[in-house]
Amino acid sequence: MDYKTFLNASKLKATQPRLQLMALLEQRGHLTIEAIYQSLKPDSPLLSLSTVYNNLIALCRNKVVREVAIAGSAEVYEIAKAEHAHLICKQCGEVLDLECSFSAVKDSLKLPRGAKLESGDLVFSGVCAKCADAHDENYGETHGEIYGKSHAEIHDKIHAKNARNKHGAADQASRL
Repeated sequence: MDYKTFLNASKLKATQPRLQLMALLEQRGHLTIEAIYQSLKPDSPLLSLSTVYNNLIALCRNKVVREVAIAGSAEVYEIAKAEHAHLICKQCGEVLDLECSFSAVKDSLKLPRGAKLESGDLVFSGVCAKCADAHDENYGETHGEIYGKSHAEIHDKIHAKNARNKHGAADQASRL
């Protein structure tokens, strides 16, 4: 994506912090202000949290970036794109995009007389595929133990268990 052209078309200056912020959100998406700041800080030591905050406000106001409100958690930000819903993983906290027909959802709502729907967010909670797979494969060992863990931690736990299982099978075979 050509961020400079995109920002200029939105009547925003293509400053270095904005260009970095846009690249980060396109690459990783769904980040909190703090995560954005921590990710950009190593390459921009003079960057302040208020600069990130002020740029996010300007980008949201101009509909370049979108704030996604998540109940019980800090808001996350993403590049504005076609309407979609979100799935929040209850185990690892990952925010995933879901394709969604908003016109179908809007048409199915029973609004009070005279009310007009202008905008909205659909946010579902559930379990992402990686956490569901980890849970299914390791139900006995990991049930209740993977909440709040990163995908890397879950992967490492599965890998360690699989390695133990392979070594155990090899030990049993060598004894026969």
